[in-house]
Amino acid sequence: MIASAVFGLDTRQTHAYQIFTLLFILLVLAFISAGTRRLQVTVTRKLPDFCTSGRPVTYEMVITNSSNKPVKNLTIIDELTNTIPEYEEFTDYKDESEKNMNIFDRFVGYPRMTSLIRKKRGADIRPETIECINSRDNVEKNLTFLPLRRGYLYFNRTIIAGNDPLGLARKPVQIRNKQSLLVLPKQYRMPSMSLPGSRKYQHGGINLASTIGESGDFHSLRDYRPGDPLRKIHWRTYAKRDEPVVKEFHDEYFSRTGLVLDTFLNGKDNLIFEEAVSIATSIILSYKQQESLLDLMFIKDKAYRTTAGRSLGDERKLIEILACVEPERNGQFIDLLQLVLQYSHETSSFVFVLLDWDDTRKQAVREFISRGIPVFIIYINSGKASEFNDFDCMEVRTDNFWILEAGNIQNSLDTLR
Repeated sequence: MIASAVFGLDTRQTHAYQIFTLLFILLVLAFISAGTRRLQVTVTRKLPDFCTSGRPVTYEMVITNSSNKPVKNLTIIDELTNTIPEYEEFTDYKDESEKNMNIFDRFVGYPRMTSLIRKKRGADIRPETIECINSRDNVEKNLTFLPLRRGYLYFNRTIIAGNDPLGLARKPVQIRNKQSLLVLPKQYRMPSMSLPGSRKYQHGGINLASTIGESGDFHSLRDYRPGDPLRKIHWRTYAKRDEPVVKEFHDEYFSRTGLVLDTFLNGKDNLIFEEAVSIATSIILSYKQQESLLDLMFIKDKAYRTTAGRSLGDERKLIEILACVEPERNGQFIDLLQLVLQYSHETSSFVFVLLDWDDTRKQAVREFISRGIPVFIIYINSGKASEFNDFDCMEVRTDNFWILEAGNIQNSLDTLR
């Protein structure tokens, strides 16, 4: 239509204006037809319980036609919530494609901003078309997308667009359809890890694994002594003897492993932190010692310690936390070390996932070795693992020190098998 308008300006020299008139009328009719079309449809989104970053996800959308007439040529668009990044996020973000950009784009940063917005959105969902939905009927349509990051994806709305009979215009109907989907961190195949460590006394006993108060394995009965808690009274024996009798328990000893995640980037590439989170997730999924506890420890604004194992819950709780953890930009590793030392008396062994290997972290390892607590170090390095040889503080077991190359983690793990 535009081309015919250009060539048809002089109506005495060409008849192209007639083509313009015809196309213009068709376009106006298409807009009128699409504007007067009323869609009476509802949508229901069926999401999986969770998905994994970097793996395609397919979910089902059910579109129901509530009218007495069939509807044809529908386009379905599912949208995620867009979030504007903060200034610190923008300055810290590094786009891999910037290497191929010109100086102006790198200076202005607009391509980097759009890339960051897309990553914070989490995915791009491709529109799908539906040929026909009969009256009072529904159609199931599968939509596919690729999660770009871990964490929660927030679905905002669904747009149903009905085309006019000519296929030149469509009128979108926006349906608020908010849901969320948890994207788990990327996972790796982990070699076996040697984590020796003796059982340690746990104050409160099995209380750590779902009950309240101090407890343990039942041992015997004895006479009541002043100060004994009422919850320990054996009421059936009390009723027979007419004298209070209390239950005695064995002290609880079992092993627990501390998984310590280093969240202090200190100016390093965010890829290293993402790889550390993926390694921590893979360790949790490969941790099969059902009779022991696993403590996840990290710092983000404050100290966090979450426990799973026995009857405290499965590893999914820890993985959900890792899916949403963010790097700490203000604290120091010494803050995390203080948290770990606080619980070292009841922990059998520690696994450290580190982002750096400086004097503070070396001193921390020496401290645990001097206390006789087994440690396992996994260091995410930006360089090649084969070029690293700084093992001076691993005086006991140098095979408990893994160096993994960021961006090439699985190959680094395969060489350790």
